[in-house]
Amino acid sequence: MQQRPAEPFVSNFAFLAPTLPAVAELGLFAERYLVTDPNSALYKLRLLVEELARHLALRHGIPPAHLFDLLKELRRRRHLTQRAADLCHDLRRAGNRAVHDVRDQRGAALLHLRSAHELCAWYVAAHVDPQVRPAPFRPPPPPPDPAGDLARAHEEQRSLAARLAALEAAGEAEARRRAQPRVLFSQTALAQLDALAEPLRTPLGTALGRYRDDPDAAVLRAFDQVADGKFRCLLLDGGHCAVVAVSPHHDVHLVSWLGATDDAQRWVRGRRVEVNAVLGSIQLYGEPPPAAPAAHGLLAAVSDDDLLRCGVPPLLVPAVRALRRPEELVGLGSYLPQEAADVLTAVADGQPLEAAIAEAGLRRARLAVDPADFDTAAGHQATQRAFAELDDRTFEEILQAPIEQWRVFLHPSQAKVVRARAQGPVRVLGGAGTGKTVALLHRVRFLVREELPDPADRLLVTTYSRTLASALRRHLQVLLRPDELERVTVSTLHAVARRLLNGAGRRFGVVSEATRDACWDAAIAREDPQGAHPKAFYLEEWDLVVQSQGVADQTGYFAASRQGRGTSLTRRDRAAIWRVFAAYRAELAARDRLEWSDVLHEARQLAAAAPPFRAVLVDEVQDFGAVELRLLRALAPRAPADLFLVGDAHQRIYKLGTTLAGCGIDIRGRSTRLKVNYRTTQRISAFAFGVLAGASFDDLDGGVDTLQGYRSLREGRAPEVRAFAAADEEQAAVVARVRAWLAAGVAPEAICVAARTAYVLRPYREALEQAGMRVVHLEDDEDEVRAPDAVRVSTMHRLKGTEFSRVVLAGVQEGVFPLPPPKLRTADEAALEDFLHQERCLMYVASTRARDELAVTGTGRMSPHWGR
Repeated sequence: MQQRPAEPFVSNFAFLAPTLPAVAELGLFAERYLVTDPNSALYKLRLLVEELARHLALRHGIPPAHLFDLLKELRRRRHLTQRAADLCHDLRRAGNRAVHDVRDQRGAALLHLRSAHELCAWYVAAHVDPQVRPAPFRPPPPPPDPAGDLARAHEEQRSLAARLAALEAAGEAEARRRAQPRVLFSQTALAQLDALAEPLRTPLGTALGRYRDDPDAAVLRAFDQVADGKFRCLLLDGGHCAVVAVSPHHDVHLVSWLGATDDAQRWVRGRRVEVNAVLGSIQLYGEPPPAAPAAHGLLAAVSDDDLLRCGVPPLLVPAVRALRRPEELVGLGSYLPQEAADVLTAVADGQPLEAAIAEAGLRRARLAVDPADFDTAAGHQATQRAFAELDDRTFEEILQAPIEQWRVFLHPSQAKVVRARAQGPVRVLGGAGTGKTVALLHRVRFLVREELPDPADRLLVTTYSRTLASALRRHLQVLLRPDELERVTVSTLHAVARRLLNGAGRRFGVVSEATRDACWDAAIAREDPQGAHPKAFYLEEWDLVVQSQGVADQTGYFAASRQGRGTSLTRRDRAAIWRVFAAYRAELAARDRLEWSDVLHEARQLAAAAPPFRAVLVDEVQDFGAVELRLLRALAPRAPADLFLVGDAHQRIYKLGTTLAGCGIDIRGRSTRLKVNYRTTQRISAFAFGVLAGASFDDLDGGVDTLQGYRSLREGRAPEVRAFAAADEEQAAVVARVRAWLAAGVAPEAICVAARTAYVLRPYREALEQAGMRVVHLEDDEDEVRAPDAVRVSTMHRLKGTEFSRVVLAGVQEGVFPLPPPKLRTADEAALEDFLHQERCLMYVASTRARDELAVTGTGRMSPHWGR
């Protein structure tokens, strides 16, 4: 019987190569030396331990030290288990003895090789990737040519020595950097830097960059008469300074505030920065004026201990006890740490205490908190919501252009969604301004860097409109490295479908509106000359029943659901209607044209056979109908982290609703709602919610979604609503409103004037231009749209996915908003109700584009439903 050839030997340490290549090489050399030079093998294993220890120390910010001391410190901080520490010391001692021992240590070397394999397997599972499962240990075979192998080993040893020297140099450089104080920037300071005019922003940003790179070289001056002695003044150019909090051990510097030097003393006087003794996070807060306790206060039901669990500093508990009304809590919010203000606002709105604390990601510290240990507290999730340690790339980009805050700071509810280890599709709901798109963008980065690191895994980021797709692409360009961005396709779903068909050799043309209209006229004239149903009925029945359900023939139409359609049909009615539909299809085929729904159907069939993406992430999913959702399901194979869908049914302005489950997308147990509004003030949100009052909204999967519990972090000004007797008066008022904002220092590009249609918008645009203002229409070329010195004008539909500091909604009057139904609309009450529902959603979308101020104007009688 012929003997099977032995399988080629694979190094026991090969599983380390992707993440710890230097350790893998040391293990390989130890295996090769096992027979020819076992003492060298033992020494290589000692070096392996040293490399693992150095790698682990760098991960946790532990400075370099002698190996014995380093292992002791790692064990003290519990980064090594007792078993791992014992293995490390055994290998260290064996390697030290091998340097001076001349005996044949082959047996001992094999035992220690097995121990090193156990150690590396533990290290990868505990500190790198618990999913890695290394093969069982196999004794390495003797080399076929000891002399030649030894020569090669010596050459490899010299190469390894050079590489280790380079690694040591890099480690020393990293250690020197870590020996300097860590510099963190508060969200407030970065926002203040962004708000500076360009002549100041660049030099001040450059000076802060120098301080970040070498904080020990900076001169920090103490303040007079401050409550907290940790604050220092860092003088900058142009009469400006930064307020820096220096930790008790001088190992963490917190850039907390930026502004005019004359204002710094006033800002810092009542401020404190401390490590919260309950949570273990760093908190920056102020001391409000004293107030008398309220007998029946706003938060009387919350105990003092629970207030501390909410993140309230002990010094501010009396101020919380003095609150009587919700608006007083808004005022106190400027003194509270952000996480505390967030939780208390949620509780005051009626959310259960435990749910609010969990949503904010707060919990008691597991170990005793050292109030002087700012270094440990800097890693706390709540700290990272307020302070950020910026990497070189991000800081360099700050010097070149203002930094979007969302790139650096995430709310715990967003961070939880971003890093979810999902076993299937994930749905994220949230009202306008709650950071759904931010979560999606960070989810992309998480997937390409951690969850799906294989370069062969391609990702699709898609949405309904080209405008939103362009915005997503721009954001990802600053969030991802170039190599990461290469793995991500950002495109509308229609463009993806077209590429799939073209790639399969399918040539087609999409029917134009004029040709489609002609095809319908011909089909109806031939099959329904008596006009049993109006043309509008056929159009809606085709779109909302036939195409949305993928109906291909008369039998399918008989079985199709017509839920939500107002006109009931008998089987005979359906047969007659289908003859019109069949004639319409024949008219399209004669012209070699397809509807977009047909394109999507064919693309789904191609994608189902060979899914082109590993994961698909969808923004504004509420604007997709059933045809699109079925294609989305087919674009990625069913696997963990396959689909990530974000949306808000309150912003559905294009299509009737459908359910995810009905389209093959199962989100059970993987759905999240975001409730904190970061964009819009409370008063603007209240105005927008009023537009939707009384309407019902689905949760995209057959349930009901409400705006209950959604809250804004700022009170703000009430929207200004004004009606004018004549159109020229309204246009003059819009110009005056924009001019006043500009005079107050608002950047032109932060202002937008919008109207229902381009026709309605035109006179307002012309009035602004005649007043000498530069104006850019958001329908124009993208490069022009990004002009930094022009006021924006837009249709309301085009506002989707944008935000501005100040917004004017003009022409909001009877006869314009809601727009009268198109002349082809049927009198079907259900269809008309759906149309008006979409109009209300459009007003909600337009209103919530404003971050700080909103003005609504009209001529004559304001629409009773839209301009209140």
